[in-house]
Amino acid sequence: MSSMIGENAAEVQVRRYTGVPECDVLVAVRGQQMSLRFPTYNEAVKWARLECKSYKIPGEFAVER
Repeated sequence: MSSMIGENAAEVQVRRYTGVPECDVLVAVRGQQMSLRFPTYNEAVKWARLECKSYKIPGEFAVER
């Protein structure tokens, strides 16, 4: 899944991998991107929700496999 992120837009995604418990949380805000790795999906989801709240992103984040 590919997305275009504008200079003022913000987006959060959780990326899951097949066969391993680790997940990445991808945060893109104002043209900057950050990637954080978490040992479990549950921890990644908690962090993604926190990022959505802190950047006031409406709705849910995307989950990519």
